Amino acid sequence: MKKLTKRLTALVFIVAIGFGTYGLIQYRYLNPSFDEKRTPLKYFWVYPRDLDYGLDIVENHTDQIDIISPTLYGLNGKGGLKSDWLEQDPNEHEQTLIEFVERCNAQKVSVIPMIGTGETENIRALLENQTAMNQFMDNIRENLTHFGFSGVNIDFEHLDEDLGDDFLFFFQNLKDTLPENSTLSVDLPALTKNIKSGWGAWVDYQKIGNISDQVMIMTYDNHGGWSAPGELAPISWVKRVLAYSTKEIPLEKLFIGIPRYGYDWSEDESWENWGYGYSFFQERYEIYGGTKSRTEDGYEIKYQYEDGDGYQHVAYYCDANTTWHKEDFLKNYPVAGYCYWHLASGDPRYF
Repeated sequence: MKKLTKRLTALVFIVAIGFGTYGLIQYRYLNPSFDEKRTPLKYFWVYPRDLDYGLDIVENHTDQIDIISPTLYGLNGKGGLKSDWLEQDPNEHEQTLIEFVERCNAQKVSVIPMIGTGETENIRALLENQTAMNQFMDNIRENLTHFGFSGVNIDFEHLDEDLGDDFLFFFQNLKDTLPENSTLSVDLPALTKNIKSGWGAWVDYQKIGNISDQVMIMTYDNHGGWSAPGELAPISWVKRVLAYSTKEIPLEKLFIGIPRYGYDWSEDESWENWGYGYSFFQERYEIYGGTKSRTEDGYEIKYQYEDGDGYQHVAYYCDANTTWHKEDFLKNYPVAGYCYWHLASGDPRYF
């Protein structure tokens, strides 16, 4: 009987410790406390086709944008740098880009192009081939010098788990070979802990954060076209990502993602749901009507309607009020800034 009593006492103690630790963690999520104060920078990605719109925002709302990142580049099958947009009309598009950079810089807005791909084999072709890597570095330096960019943003997604060390080697080499005073930034999946398998298993927040000048945590797509309907960036989830990322990455380098788009789920099995801008949902509402409500967590809009073919839809998307709500929450964290996907997809009332 005494042994049983001791075991029960030990179990109660362990459970109490567990709940106590959980309570402390929850308290930190809800009541973050930092000694530092920092005015967050605002970083917007923009598609090349929207450069005119981006320039209008830069010149008319200078106080609302600090860095703009055109999604210019990808990788070819040999691990080399490519730009479909520049190659479509080399002369005109090159001149458009040069003028865009000059006019942004005149407003003290930095232009940092994104090199992005989710094609795993193309990434592997770069990371595992020193010749391809050297050529990549040369191309980056040439483009930064030619266009007057302030740095480069790396957005490699869907990396295999075994490429973590290869990415670190590549990333350090890229940092070492960039022109002096160039900014190196990187986009990383939103994680709540170190993981050993699956999406984001290649990522080491701490090591990448030590190399990079800016780290963009993609705190969106908690739900998407691959999942059941739900919010893109519920604050309860973002808090858990922040609890982990703020321990691993220096606050003065950390940028937190804010979505400016949404997803639309349908009963129609042929329906493609890979993200839609704010205007899409406004148009759907004008055509089909439906019901809208505001979520309590992320303050996103939940929109339900029936389309012209009789299929039921449920959508979650963000408007200007969603963005302001998320920014207001993030004021509790003295991070370097906020990064928005993307400039032209959102509610124009934000500006």
